[in-house]
Amino acid sequence: MSDSQVKAVTGKAISYFNKLNFEELSKVAREDNHFDLYGELAQRFPVAWTALQRIAGSAGKKTEYTKVPFEKPFVLDGFIPVDIESNGMIEAVLDGYSLEIDPQLSESLYNAVAYGTPFTVDCFKMMTRNIEKLLKIMELLLTHDQAFVTSNYYIENG
Repeated sequence: MSDSQVKAVTGKAISYFNKLNFEELSKVAREDNHFDLYGELAQRFPVAWTALQRIAGSAGKKTEYTKVPFEKPFVLDGFIPVDIESNGMIEAVLDGYSLEIDPQLSESLYNAVAYGTPFTVDCFKMMTRNIEKLLKIMELLLTHDQAFVTSNYYIENG
């Protein structure tokens, strides 16, 4: 899109949203009894959710918070060390959206949890574009007292 097209689309979006009553829409959303994916994720992954909440409110600066208590460390289904007998070649579908943990990722997570090997990724979207998978990975690491490190964030539980 050209600069003028971007400006036109943005202007139309602003005009559209300016006409909406967000207070009324918020009330309708709160009273709606439909499944709340994000509310459910917050309950399933409280440590990771809290960390992301704190980051979102930090304006890009350092943020500190009390360690989120948990009963026992999170366990990832199918999370086991992987023996690779493929001459260093790993087959994996990296579509960015599936919940599947490929062997290479499983090995990296295992090494982080079992041996304290730093777990790093360039950015959230390079890890996955699936919010549930991201929260699972973060919950696993943070509840095992390991950091989730990106080029912009060093995230620990508390």
